Amino acid sequence: YQMPERLENIYEKLNYIFTGYFTIESIIKILGVGFWRFCSDSFNLFDGFVVILSIFEICMNAFAGGGNGFLSVFRSIRLLRVFKLARSWKELNGIITTMFASIASVSYLSLLLLLFTFIFALLGKQLFGYKFQFCEMYGEDSEPLCPPGEDEQKRCMKHNECYTPCDASQNNTWIDEDYGLCMAYPLGGAPLPEGQDDYVYLTRQGPAHVPRSNFDNFWFSVITVFQILTGENWNEVMYDAMRATSIFACVYFIMVTVIGNYVILNLFLAIVLDNFGNDNTEKEEKPAAHVLRNTVMVATDLF
Repeated sequence: YQMPERLENIYEKLNYIFTGYFTIESIIKILGVGFWRFCSDSFNLFDGFVVILSIFEICMNAFAGGGNGFLSVFRSIRLLRVFKLARSWKELNGIITTMFASIASVSYLSLLLLLFTFIFALLGKQLFGYKFQFCEMYGEDSEPLCPPGEDEQKRCMKHNECYTPCDASQNNTWIDEDYGLCMAYPLGGAPLPEGQDDYVYLTRQGPAHVPRSNFDNFWFSVITVFQILTGENWNEVMYDAMRATSIFACVYFIMVTVIGNYVILNLFLAIVLDNFGNDNTEKEEKPAAHVLRNTVMVATDLF
């Protein structure tokens, strides 16, 4: 995006160079070991997939007449070639093997995390649903509400608009350029007889501000709980909840942070570390078992 033309040309030339290198490498392998033996190795299949995709991308860009084809995103797949080091790098191979061995144990914990997210998403929707509505940008007296007599299902919907109180003498008049028209709304929800002034006078100023992180529906609640678990700007969500309800809203966020972040998510790390510990123990036991076996064989030969 907005890349300098010189840098873009350099990247395009490097793309051609590496694509040619990978293509020649795959051809040499096929000629050296044969096609079927080449296909019997998963890493060779991955290399072939990267080469075919790269050539297809270059051809598509050539026919499209530009270098910004949608297939350029697949260039990042080539970064996975670093896993080929696991074949000769035993330490990396051990790390990858241990992580894959931890998937079975982590899967059950993932179900627990999913259940935790589901419960707190529903609880957050119940506590803070359609309450994250703020009107501070219109003034201190402005607040989100549905005026009396308005249809909450059609006119107000779920997100209210911001209104500011006005005087009865200003009825049906514009307050100023920054405000709106002052109107009278019957307190009982229906027009009252003339001579009775049981009306509330409000000026509509505009829609209320609704933060991106909210609990208005289930899906947004799940996303917000996930944001809290990751620790990404979770305190701002808590401050919005405290502004919309009361200071006791912080209890909900403390529970999500303590139980979800510091307990459940740390169990994932504990499982992986436990598997690493078991792997190291097995490596230490193998030399000891080998020495014991040799000792037994020597003693048998002597007697």
